[in-house]
Amino acid sequence: MHLSLTPNPSHLEAVNPVVEGISRAKIDQYHEGNAKKLVPILIHGDHSMAGQGIVYEVLQMSKLPGYGKWGTVHLVINNQVGFSADFIEGRSSTYCTDVGKNNSLTSFSC
Repeated sequence: MHLSLTPNPSHLEAVNPVVEGISRAKIDQYHEGNAKKLVPILIHGDHSMAGQGIVYEVLQMSKLPGYGKWGTVHLVINNQVGFSADFIEGRSSTYCTDVGKNNSLTSFSC
């Protein structure tokens, strides 16, 4: 197993589309297009998952032919300390992962 870590700038979630692009390039270059050989993993805080537009944009790209792969694992840490606002003031959904429901993405909550 090989693990790569992409440097993350101080801008929350800015690394997400970069990881998706690197993953796609590695699938094409090293695995002959076999997306089952590579699994990108993105780690989010609960507030950035629901509050950063770039997360939603990356989720929407997942259904496009040029960007779609076998899948991406999104680990969401629900620490509830992302913003100075309470979660009720920061999103309209029950769970921060509800943004994935637009694409019928599977979500597990523990």
